[in-house]
Amino acid sequence: MKNNVLKIFSILALLLAPSAVQAEGLAVGGSVFWAQVETDGSESEKSGDVGPETNSKTIEENVAGASVFVEYGFSNGLTLGLDYVPMDQEIGSGTRSDSPSGPAGDAGVDTGERKASADLEDLVTLYVEYAPFDNGLYAKVGYMEVDVTTNETLPTSSYGNASIEGYMAGLGIKGDYGSGFAKLELNYRDFDEVSLSASSGSSTVKADADALTLGVSMGYNF
Repeated sequence: MKNNVLKIFSILALLLAPSAVQAEGLAVGGSVFWAQVETDGSESEKSGDVGPETNSKTIEENVAGASVFVEYGFSNGLTLGLDYVPMDQEIGSGTRSDSPSGPAGDAGVDTGERKASADLEDLVTLYVEYAPFDNGLYAKVGYMEVDVTTNETLPTSSYGNASIEGYMAGLGIKGDYGSGFAKLELNYRDFDEVSLSASSGSSTVKADADALTLGVSMGYNF
């Protein structure tokens, strides 16, 4: 799948290269993106004297979304910007059914259907682009902050929410068309591990997510 993303990026980059002159000043715009997200999660269950029992799972999924951005470009090839994703992105959705491992009716046995997922909300990225040449190619790095809201259906407990940070790096190509421009980007995003404790008992859940994103942006220079 990742090889297909690279092929798509290469083809689209050829279509976007007619002109690339760095314009100095303020710009605003919007983006649409597609992402391949991989989430590694584990839950360490402990209820009373039972446990801990650790269950792990890796989920790969595709998500799509949109963002808005504001940036300022300099004539030396540097661009500073802020990108905001206003829509929530659900990741890591999964279901598991637990059966009793002890005597029937044992109060210490946590059984039943377990559903869980997480929503990434208010993803904000502060980024820097650098285009050292006049062919439109640029490198990009950024710092991310996002709120993680858990959605779970568990037999005896629930988990809270958290805010996490992350970093991104990628490559892009920019084409200027009058007062407007278009950009095509391929980015890798790595989010910090999140660790949450259950509202009852001593169970904990940990998750770590990263994503490969392909995005197209349209902007306007002031």
